[in-house]
Amino acid sequence: MSKWIDAKDLIIAFVDDWTWTSLDDYGIEVAELVRTCWLDISTTIDTK
Repeated sequence: MSKWIDAKDLIIAFVDDWTWTSLDDYGIEVAELVRTCWLDISTTIDTK
């Protein structure tokens, strides 16, 4: 099973380290990480 998380729903810190990129094959925008010294992701996903 795979889940898509809409990048626009995320709270992204250090906005200068990210750029918005379009994935034309899917018709969506994604947040592309340009540079970082760490990446911390936490979430809860309802799978029911």
